[in-house]
Amino acid sequence: LRIRNDIFRVDASHNPANNQAGQAAAQEYVTTYFTALQTDTAKTLAAYRDSSIFHSEGILSKGSDIAPAVGKFAGIKVEVKTFDIQATMPGLTVVQVTGACRIAGQENPLLFARVFMIAQDASGLFLANDVFRFNYG
Repeated sequence: LRIRNDIFRVDASHNPANNQAGQAAAQEYVTTYFTALQTDTAKTLAAYRDSSIFHSEGILSKGSDIAPAVGKFAGIKVEVKTFDIQATMPGLTVVQVTGACRIAGQENPLLFARVFMIAQDASGLFLANDVFRFNYG
């Protein structure tokens, strides 16, 4: 997996639903996403398509509306605690991530859960669905 021209790319032979190499590609894809989220939030937007849906804290964003929603995460530090991958239908993989976020100016980290639906098109893997929720209490 590589980021080229700020776009997430993965070889078609690494379809996460197909094999262990594909599941490793999905893990690297999400790891790359979280790295970009912490260093340059704008780079994460390449992971989405116009058809993508981002659902965060009860607010649904689609297509171009995802940019400001993801932009709210600028400056956070993420520690991934668990990472689960499950192949579903051909070309679709569900990834569940749990962890902790440190938000600038906040003393205590916030726990979170995030679910990605990774799909594949002619350009490679992308986030078809992305659901984020802080775990309060």
